[in-house]
Amino acid sequence: MAQVTYQPAEVMHWFDTESKRTNAMAKAQTRDIARAANEEGLIPGLKQAATAAISMTKGAYGSVVQKQAEETRVDFFDAGFEFIDLTKRIKVDYSQVRQIVAKAGIGTKFCTTGGV
Repeated sequence: MAQVTYQPAEVMHWFDTESKRTNAMAKAQTRDIARAANEEGLIPGLKQAATAAISMTKGAYGSVVQKQAEETRVDFFDAGFEFIDLTKRIKVDYSQVRQIVAKAGIGTKFCTTGGV
């Protein structure tokens, strides 16, 4: 049997769309900071700068989460499967799987002989 790869395509589409929207919003807010400081005074300008900084942080975090999702996949082989993400690769033989537990919002846990 050839290798079969699973990646959640719908999640990838959502991350891509949300990331573009968040980055565009942060850029728009950043452009308005100088104008607000000149026209409305220092305090409103500082408030707008803080809001822009938060938006940029959300955009950066969203990009990291998107990269994590892009790199996460499961490869299935004849004798087992392999989890792959940004930081690790875990290969498991089918014969080692003792239990699979899925919890909403947390993820999936594979209990195997000799580890989790």
